[in-house]
Amino acid sequence: MINATYWQKKRVFITGHTGMKGTWLSVWLSKLGAEVFGYSIDQPSNPSMHSLIYKQHYDGFYEGDVRDYNSLKKIIDHIRPDVIFHMAAQSLVRHSYLDPLYTYTTNVMGTVNVLEIARQYSSIAAVVCITSDKCYQNDGFDTKFKENDKLGGNDPYSSSKGCAELVVSAYNESYFRETNSPVIVSVRAGNVIGGGDWAEDRLIPDLFRAIDFGHPVIIRNPNSVRPWHHVLDCLSGYLALTQKIFVSGNEFAGAWNFGPTEDYNKPVSYIVDRVSNLWGDELKWETTPDRDNKEAQALSLDSSKAVKRLGWKPRLDLDDALKLTTNWYRGYKDGDDLLELTLHQIRNYEAI
Repeated sequence: MINATYWQKKRVFITGHTGMKGTWLSVWLSKLGAEVFGYSIDQPSNPSMHSLIYKQHYDGFYEGDVRDYNSLKKIIDHIRPDVIFHMAAQSLVRHSYLDPLYTYTTNVMGTVNVLEIARQYSSIAAVVCITSDKCYQNDGFDTKFKENDKLGGNDPYSSSKGCAELVVSAYNESYFRETNSPVIVSVRAGNVIGGGDWAEDRLIPDLFRAIDFGHPVIIRNPNSVRPWHHVLDCLSGYLALTQKIFVSGNEFAGAWNFGPTEDYNKPVSYIVDRVSNLWGDELKWETTPDRDNKEAQALSLDSSKAVKRLGWKPRLDLDDALKLTTNWYRGYKDGDDLLELTLHQIRNYEAI
């Protein structure tokens, strides 16, 4: 499904390239023969996957803020990309309560800036805006969200992603309908897991930090059900969609869900117990109710559009995804070459 011939010598610009998903995408695109350029404000954590495998897979990377229109435009002017993956975001729900202004300006106006610049370049084939499964108005019912369902959000992060989706839709209708204009898509994924994530207040990083330090992990919502899937399944959807755009253009504009099948939808407590078993040491965990948390208990995506129109589907079951994730962190703990480990997992995934 992922064909290197589509990517040879393509100039790909990634905002938020220092994040876990951005780093995995950069490594994969470089392997496929693309010229990869990154743009981020800073390292998202310490350590970070990007800082550990660093710049061997980039043709150039730049420090900058997507809220700064002039800085962003200057870099895009210089690079003249064929494709933009807009990943830069404030991506943490709990942090959005602490700093809603930063969350909205980054997630909404950052998207506006990327699209405003992109509409000035007919040479750009595609702009892929990464949002979130949390962009939907989730009223707590057991709903599998489709791309045309109502957008919303009861916390600043979720709301900001719903707003970003409205921006993408408005720009699509207003500026990107001409045959020679870039094709604009938004992609919505579930809870992505994989090696290299050290963000605060995310389950997988919290688990491996607890293992490292030998203390219990604090679980706020053990019964919350989420659509867990591996970063490579998620990114394969983004790449497959972009390849379709290279061939068929505006036929594929709009919003796309990339989530796992229902078998992957498991409560937080299941993930904790499975990671503990895979690691081989008992992982102690404690429950602390999060009374301020307004996240829905259940969240599920309907990805039938991507399955039908792109021929995409998850290749990894949840157990395989957790094994790959655990093996990556074990490699980090053992001092392995993390770039080679990452490439090894990508090669094995491509062979499935």
